[in-house]
Amino acid sequence: PSPGRIVVRSVYHARGIPGAPALLRVRAGVLGRLAAAADALPRGIALLVADGHRPLAVQRWLWDDHAAAVRRERPELDDDALAAVVGAFVARPVADPDCP
Repeated sequence: PSPGRIVVRSVYHARGIPGAPALLRVRAGVLGRLAAAADALPRGIALLVADGHRPLAVQRWLWDDHAAAVRRERPELDDDALAAVVGAFVARPVADPDCP
């Protein structure tokens, strides 16, 4: 992409989430699609990338943090119902590299 068309900010690192990388990483194919999207934007507009590859520890933290917030708001939920509510907004952390 043209210089300045993609702005990268590691929001999870900035929030202090344990294990969140300061440097974002994406697959080459993702980078190519981001570059194409950024170059298609009107002049003066940039694409903000706030997250890339997310380590399992970060995904686990996001899941646990959201689950704790939902539990505070809806203490009546059993574990399955809680997982369903959390799963509507946060992907369950999975250690299988073939099916993250």
